[in-house]
Amino acid sequence: MSGDLHWWADLTAIATFVVTLVTALVGIYGYIHYRLGFHEKSRRLEHYLKKEKEEDAKKGHKGQRTALHITEHVGLTENEIIQISFRNPRIERLGKTNDAGFTVSLLFAYKPPN
Repeated sequence: MSGDLHWWADLTAIATFVVTLVTALVGIYGYIHYRLGFHEKSRRLEHYLKKEKEEDAKKGHKGQRTALHITEHVGLTENEIIQISFRNPRIERLGKTNDAGFTVSLLFAYKPPN
């Protein structure tokens, strides 16, 4: 009888280890997938803003774009655009103000590295 209990205890310990290991691997995969996706979105936004700035420079404009414009042309959400702008030093955030001096919208532009 006690041999059966040891066998079940060993089986339970092994199952617990396997479940813990699988959970850790799924978590690591999810994190890597998230980071690579974020990096790809950051790269897409940076390249888009750089291209827009280069094209606008020929016309004498600054190459600034609103989040709504970027959402339409790049396919990122406003939240993703803002997160990327805080983490990527080559994406500049600029505030557009009204007559009272309050920021009414955010503009994003490519900022060349120093």
